[in-house]
Amino acid sequence: MSSRPRNLGLVIQGIHSAQQNLSTLINRILNPMGLNMSRLMVLTQFSTRPNQSQTVSSIVAAANMNQPTATKIVSCLIEKTWLTTEPDPTDARKKALKITPAGLGVVIKAYGELSPAIDQACLSFSDEQIEQFNLLLNQLNKY
Repeated sequence: MSSRPRNLGLVIQGIHSAQQNLSTLINRILNPMGLNMSRLMVLTQFSTRPNQSQTVSSIVAAANMNQPTATKIVSCLIEKTWLTTEPDPTDARKKALKITPAGLGVVIKAYGELSPAIDQACLSFSDEQIEQFNLLLNQLNKY
């Protein structure tokens, strides 16, 4: 057996293990805020363009999740008053969603609390290794 298949198997195991470890860490930090990673990712989508309305369909496409999951997350975020909803001016069947100031605040707080923990987890990586890792993850995510 060549080393490539074996190394790719180790990569898969490593990604799985890192994902589990980081998910545990991230959820431990986010839980007290009423967040989980999925909710934060949706809020982050809104926070990058806070003055622009979005729909559940646009979230599905951007966050790479299915419609029922996105709808459930959006409902939760509306209930927590982190998103607002109003009829879409172009299509009465859709709702236009926007992030609220409270929603922006929780995104800022979440990343503020996550950053030191993630930085600690990556302490042994140089800045160049982190940049390279990011490039590699982006390539892998294009698949």
